[in-house]
Amino acid sequence: MVLDRYNTILDELFAGTDVLVVTMDRSNTPTGPPGYAKPRPTLRPDSIRW
Repeated sequence: MVLDRYNTILDELFAGTDVLVVTMDRSNTPTGPPGYAKPRPTLRPDSIRW
């Protein structure tokens, strides 16, 4: 029920617009943490580094 209410609110707030999701991860290497099977650009080619 809570998820349904949350989705209803989000649908009304962002109707007809693009929604961007920002995620975070930390690594000392440019390709991502060593546990990743592929370098970060391969996982998300459209992502940008900021």
